[in-house]
Amino acid sequence: MNRRAEFTIVKYISLNVTRTEHRSIKFATLKDGTRDGQLIVVSRDLRTAAIADQIVPTLQRALDDWPFYAPQLMDVYVYEALNAGRARNSFSFDAKACMVPLPRAYRINGRMVRLT
Repeated sequence: MNRRAEFTIVKYISLNVTRTEHRSIKFATLKDGTRDGQLIVVSRDLRTAAIADQIVPTLQRALDDWPFYAPQLMDVYVYEALNAGRARNSFSFDAKACMVPLPRAYRINGRMVRLT
């Protein structure tokens, strides 16, 4: 029997806004020629996206200060507007144009660590 291994590289990540609320936001990292890429917010249905650089340029920077950036990214101007079809400068989400969400995160002994 010929078995073929198949796998999928995750091109977006979904994060909770706060520990107590179960609202989540989908993010992806758009290839832009830099090592960290450009943060985009992706709609719930994975059809549209919007660049979030007016708030924070990369997902790593957002995670470094999540309590500050999460409410801004969830705000009606980005995620909620995107899902309602009202986001300015939205575009069709294409996972092929994205890199892994955290391109400079490495695994050591099964744990994610960030090398700076």
